[in-house]
Amino acid sequence: MSEELKPGDRVRLRIRNHPHGYRQGDTGTVLRVATRAVTGEPYYLLAMDGDGPDSTGALVHALDVEPDG
Repeated sequence: MSEELKPGDRVRLRIRNHPHGYRQGDTGTVLRVATRAVTGEPYYLLAMDGDGPDSTGALVHALDVEPDG
């Protein structure tokens, strides 16, 4: 993914890899942006639609999400 997302952006999961318990096309909102210190790879903490209020979110590699809409 070449476009950097920011907190509040809506996203959808891609087919490449997705967190266990979610499927391709599931949607959510970016909560936080993180970078892996060793490699510099970007990750996003997502609040997934359909998860309850006690959910800690899903940590997803930037290549595994795309803007929704």
